[in-house]
Parts: sequence; structure tokens; C-alpha cells
Amino acid sequence: MAGADEGAQARVTALLKELRQVLESADDLDETSKEALRDAAEQIEETLEGETTLDALRERIARFEGSHPTLTEAVRRVVDQLADMGI
Repeated sequence: MAGADEGAQARVTALLKELRQVLESADDLDETSKEALRDAAEQIEETLEGETTLDALRERIARFEGSHPTLTEAVRRVVDQLADMGI
């Protein structure tokens, strides 16, 4: 994660871990939704590596906002942290 301080990197890593935990415990999600959210987590990692954009992440999570607010909140916190870091 070029240009980010260690504290910020640690926060993003912790938020990604939390996202994955929430995702795995979400029994009300079908496999298609789980796979889409796993893809979003991968996109977050790609964003850290400069391979995708925050706008792409925001678009992806928007469709889960109404039906899965807990998951959406976890993803949004990661995206917000990335934005705060200037990524």
C-alpha cells in the first residue's frame, strides 16, 4: 500500500477482516450475494494496490444497501478509510 502510513494500513486490514467475518456469518445471503461481496472485498484489496477505483467499489455496494445494511456498513467503512487515506 504505497504512500499509506502503517496505522492506516492496519486500520484497513482490520476493516477487511471485519468485513469478511460479517460476510461469513451472514446466513440470510444467498451464494450469489456472498460471491458479489467477496468480489467487493477483492476490489478493496485491488484499490489498495492501485488497480481499481473507489467509485467502482461504491457502485458495487450500493445494491446491497437496503437488503443488507450490516454488510453495507462494513464495506462503507473500508471505502471511507481508503478515501481518507487518499487512495
